[in-house]
Amino acid sequence: MKRCSILFVLVAATASLGCKRATPTNGDAGTSRASEATREQVLRGIGECTASEVASFATKAATFGQKANAAATVPSDATRKEAQDAWVAAIDQWERLEVMQFGPAATKAHPGGQDLRGSIYAWPLTSRCLIEQQIVSKAYEGATFSTALSSSRGLGAAEYLLFYAAPDNACSAGATINADGMWNALGATEIAARRLAYAGAVATDIAAVGTKLNTAWDPAQGNFVNELVKSVRGGSIYKTDQTAFNSVSDALFYVEADVKDTKVAHPLGILNCTTPTCPEGVESPYAKRSLTHIVNNLAGFRKLFFGCNDGNGQAFDDLLDAIGASSINTSVKVALEQAEAALASITSPDLETAIAQQNDKVRAVHTALKKLADVLKTEFVTVLDLELPQRVEGDND
Repeated sequence: MKRCSILFVLVAATASLGCKRATPTNGDAGTSRASEATREQVLRGIGECTASEVASFATKAATFGQKANAAATVPSDATRKEAQDAWVAAIDQWERLEVMQFGPAATKAHPGGQDLRGSIYAWPLTSRCLIEQQIVSKAYEGATFSTALSSSRGLGAAEYLLFYAAPDNACSAGATINADGMWNALGATEIAARRLAYAGAVATDIAAVGTKLNTAWDPAQGNFVNELVKSVRGGSIYKTDQTAFNSVSDALFYVEADVKDTKVAHPLGILNCTTPTCPEGVESPYAKRSLTHIVNNLAGFRKLFFGCNDGNGQAFDDLLDAIGASSINTSVKVALEQAEAALASITSPDLETAIAQQNDKVRAVHTALKKLADVLKTEFVTVLDLELPQRVEGDND
């Protein structure tokens, strides 16, 4: 495994000479900061940015919990709409955090990982039939529901429960709830009521996990920001700062493995699809927010790469500037803006419709995402001496 490299020498040399970065005259928010960028400052900036985004999610998740339970207690079109709106606010914020899966949100196989992401949003692991079986059994009322399979919990389950209104189910005819007539015996009114009750239980769980994640990052509590910063001198979670940077870099590659491949290439029919297209693989099939989710993913990427506060926070771009590799920032910026512009050009309401009606524009999104991923896989990881995540090695689509 690669470790600390020429980068450290170059940054140290820059610091010892007291060099300052000149402020460009083009007003580019991502590169206009004149302060000297050091590895510690960049890690602190990345940590503080993530902590701020997590705190925002925790607030929105708490509101979602309140609104979903209000809808379950007093069912009506108005309370259901309020729960839907709260879900939208929570998922929009979480989709930005999808690109920040390091530390507590990551799996336990990663430094500091607590497996919290899976309890909040397990997509693409979803199972409508399992959710419907639990509607019949009322498993969502049980004390152990918070440890049930993640494919039946989280924001993905809540989407189905709040946005799907038809009284049918997706289980096979031979499934017990259908073969024994239990689903039909409920009737449309009871099914609707149980969906709202289930959504309330799911939202309560999401709010609790959101609080746990926020506690882990909050500077006044778990202060995971400090774990990133301590890595510069050798920490307990990140033994070296290079390990910390590798962890954050791995999170950036969400835009390739998850956005480019799973969210775009698969439904487009480019990857892991045996028919011309696979629209059934789109994210958010019930709320029809698949395109918005990608927009938010890219917004999260922008914050992690160029910094929070409209690019004024310390982030990877500062590290690259400090070693004279600003051209990589330009390449990333161009590809990112092309992807954002390609998404903005799509007028269809959701990705499934866009694949059918504006296929060329969806392919333009994929092309731009591939360009962005290629810069990350080559120039970015090479100049910073970072490791490619195993999940993207050998990906050439």
